[in-house]
Amino acid sequence: IARQLELEKRGNSYIVSSQPVASLSSLATDAKVVSNSSVKGGKPVELVKLTKSAELGEHIKLELDLQQSKLVELSFENAKHSLKLKIDTVAGQLILDRTNAGIADFESGFASVQRAPLDIKAGVVQLEIFLDTSSIEVFADNGRTVMTSVVFPGAPYSQLKLSTDTAINIQHAAIAQLRSIWQK
Repeated sequence: IARQLELEKRGNSYIVSSQPVASLSSLATDAKVVSNSSVKGGKPVELVKLTKSAELGEHIKLELDLQQSKLVELSFENAKHSLKLKIDTVAGQLILDRTNAGIADFESGFASVQRAPLDIKAGVVQLEIFLDTSSIEVFADNGRTVMTSVVFPGAPYSQLKLSTDTAINIQHAAIAQLRSIWQK
């Protein structure tokens, strides 16, 4: 994913934020959107069904009001594998768990859990996720937290489930396909 980098001053230090280039949004097609939808704790919600998408798209945007939630999980799934993206509000972390994401027997440390700091402002988290057959890229907090990882599921992920320990509100959810940049 082509990115735009920005240097931001935070207190007495600087951070580099990274966001997808704006022109990438012109590749999005068939976007399905839902706004202001409540999710109850302990009951997973299938986001593909909630947005009335035909299938799990390559571009997912979420804005979640976490309210009192301590843990929110997004699970990208197929019949055999699941890639989990978690928001731990207590630790202030974004967690990518690929321990059951797919084929990983080629290297002992490949099926791992990755963690990154996440600054949660007023209980709201914004995520922009790009998913293809062998990678996931996550941009959180307007690019202040970014995670990229390769995965090798036996089949493409077809479901996206959101679960939480207590009620949250999906302020905005969008699932879109991305058309190819290559001429046919």
